[in-house]
This record gives sequence, C-alpha cells and structure tokens, in this order.
Amino acid sequence: MGRTKSTKSGRRRAPDSEARLKEAILNALKQVPGVLAMSNAQAGRTFRSGLGPGSADIICCVAPTGRFVALEVKRPTGRVSEAQTLWMAAVEKHGGGAVVVRSVLEALAAFGRLPS
Repeated sequence: MGRTKSTKSGRRRAPDSEARLKEAILNALKQVPGVLAMSNAQAGRTFRSGLGPGSADIICCVAPTGRFVALEVKRPTGRVSEAQTLWMAAVEKHGGGAVVVRSVLEALAAFGRLPS
C-alpha cells in the first residue's frame, strides 16, 4: 500500500487520489472536440499566473465561442474551500462556467449542463 500524505490542515489522505482523478479527467477532455483543457498545476505546484487563491484545478476554453470553463476536481468526500467557492462565483459572474466534478463522467457531463 502507498503511504498517506498530510494536507495543510493536518488531515491524512490517500496518496495522490485527487491528482489521479484530475489526470484522468484531462485525458478524457483531450478526446472532446472543441475543448482545450489545461491543468492549473504542474508537478504539484500551482502556476503563478494571476489566477489567484481558490482557482480551479482544470481550466478550459470551448470552441467556437471561446467560453471559459473552470473545473474544480474533488474526491467523493472532498470539500470546496471558501476561496474556491468565491473564485467559482467570480467566474460565473463574468460569464464563464464553474463546476465541481468528482468523476470523469461528471466532468464530461459538465459541458452539457452549463448554461450557454
């Protein structure tokens, strides 16, 4: 069995289960025509690109409109932080879509249930 890791709050979690889910979602989205999906982290480090605290795990641009979509990846029992909730609300206020997803199927379905 793999070793557990501690989160910032000191809780223990299974090694990289959210990271594996995020990678699976990214791989699935690569197969969706018209969707450009990128991780907001590289090798476990968040990009310092101005997205700010609480920014989503996966950011997408959807053709042909260029719609911005943010996906916050959580394990089945994972909680959304206050900073993440505020960031997603800001995205939606400015016309983008923001969704919490807990599986590859939820991520794929998110594009069908976002308002146009």
